[in-house]
Amino acid sequence: MYREYLESGKTIKAWCEENGIARTTFHNRLRQMREAALEPKQEIVPVSACVEETHTSPANTGTIRISGRGITAELPQDISPDLLTALLKGLSSC
Repeated sequence: MYREYLESGKTIKAWCEENGIARTTFHNRLRQMREAALEPKQEIVPVSACVEETHTSPANTGTIRISGRGITAELPQDISPDLLTALLKGLSSC
């Protein structure tokens, strides 16, 4: 509807009269279109966690390095399992 109005080159009043639409209806539909365009669309995107295991040299002992999807995290070897789990879940949502 709005595109037809724009392509006509007419005023809102003239276009509405020609198409048998009340101007209030036209403005209400235009407002609804604008509001719909502003609403963020949320989609659930499946993400597979990809963890690469790397072997470090003896000079780098004491750390864990996790890499995947352009993200690398170096963590202390004694990190708590709960913190490691939370971190992996957070990274998998990136």
